[in-house]
Amino acid sequence: MLICEETQILLECLWPKVQAIRTACETLLTSPRLPVFCQLILKVGNFLNYGHHTGDAGGFKISALLRLTETKANQSHITLLHHILEEVEKTHTDLLQLPRDLDFVSKAAGIHFDVMRAEAGANLKKLLEIETRLFLSTDDLKSQHAKSVQGSLEASKDLQKELATIEKKKEQIADYLCEDRKKLSLEDLFSTMKTFRELFLKALQENKERKEKASKSEKRKKQHKGEDAKRLKGEYGKSSTFNEN
Repeated sequence: MLICEETQILLECLWPKVQAIRTACETLLTSPRLPVFCQLILKVGNFLNYGHHTGDAGGFKISALLRLTETKANQSHITLLHHILEEVEKTHTDLLQLPRDLDFVSKAAGIHFDVMRAEAGANLKKLLEIETRLFLSTDDLKSQHAKSVQGSLEASKDLQKELATIEKKKEQIADYLCEDRKKLSLEDLFSTMKTFRELFLKALQENKERKEKASKSEKRKKQHKGEDAKRLKGEYGKSSTFNEN
């Protein structure tokens, strides 16, 4: 039956995406580094805003992580995120592994949970209608298609259970992040975390390159200073010899 073939194709397409979303949700809820990093950001934000109405905040929207690159020092290419990661390298080295925690979340970015749920729901509705019509049909049709339809129904219901589990995870994440359960979008959240992960890694790499550049510059300065000292010493020695003559 065509509906059964369509169901198989749909499930093969949706299951990997559903599993990716569930893993991403669980990662956000269990990451030990994300809350620690957010606490650090909160402390920095309250320090910078001391004396203002935002200087005693109890939390912040997760999307604010993307604004860490908007606050810049006198050097326009150095952002607050660069400075925070410099501090992390000194005192919170474990937080440097945060991008690893967000790897599965990044992979889930771009997957439309609501669209998947709608597709799965529409397909299940069709199967239930077919089941009802088949129940009222002849014994011959029942013997031909009942088993395949029932198999497709069970597989579709298993997917629905997984989608329901994700919906609960979504509510847990909303509570965890102090977001509105009805307004939280997993797609937007995963996209935010993917972008933040990329910004984190980029800033980390730029810090490394800047340190290497500064180290090389300092090494050249010392080398030039040593060469200048040798040259002056040589000139002084020649001058002394000339005076003795």
